[in-house]
Amino acid sequence: MAARIAPIAMLALLAAACTADGPGFQPLSQRPAGKGIVYVYRPEGKTLGRGETPYIEIAGKNLGMLKSGGYLSATLPPGEHDVTVRQSLLFVPTIWDTVTVAVAPGSVSYVRVDQRVTKVGNAGFFSAMQKVTIEEVSADIGQSEITETRQN
Repeated sequence: MAARIAPIAMLALLAAACTADGPGFQPLSQRPAGKGIVYVYRPEGKTLGRGETPYIEIAGKNLGMLKSGGYLSATLPPGEHDVTVRQSLLFVPTIWDTVTVAVAPGSVSYVRVDQRVTKVGNAGFFSAMQKVTIEEVSADIGQSEITETRQN
């Protein structure tokens, strides 16, 4: 019986380590004049099946890993900026996808990232397939969903 509980306990600990645990979302109170804000967030879902933690890059700058239920933000000058998510494979960033966000002075943009395990196999060894998605969402959707996140 203990042999069955140990792997489950390890999975639970790993899943907890991949969940954002900072303070709840608070919009940036001050914006430098003439710049806009881009929030990148990852809704929290079921604990299992969330996949590894992807890496986020905005305008060529690595912001780090985006945990499940977490958010990151960047204050950017006007123009088009690439927001890139790099799916991790055994904790190494590999496959990426990018969305371009148009930033205007005083603007606030929201980018949703999701990474899920899509297939699990056990043909003599454990394997898992993951899929990462990234998309800019409307202010209504972004404001509604990001309130459920925590600082990464």
